[in-house]
Amino acid sequence: MAGTGWQARAACHDTDPELFFPATDDDTSLTMARARIAIAPLCQGCPVATECLRWALDTGQDHGLWAATTPTDRRAIRRAMGTPATAPDDIAPKDAA
Repeated sequence: MAGTGWQARAACHDTDPELFFPATDDDTSLTMARARIAIAPLCQGCPVATECLRWALDTGQDHGLWAATTPTDRRAIRRAMGTPATAPDDIAPKDAA
């Protein structure tokens, strides 16, 4: 996942982005489970996993795996935080340079 700021420091910065966007966002699917298992070691040792998850939550990412969380995980986090299930369209990515 290429980028600047925190994204450039991510453990996955040179990993094929397709790995983070399996064919389905269904958390019960074998495809999603395999993708999550594949990225878990990257995310667990990532120096910017917190920033990654925060960006995904702040921007309402409804697809893919971010900081090893699924869309269902992130919806649950947003509910627990008392924030909307999806973020408004006008939220721009926050880049911690």
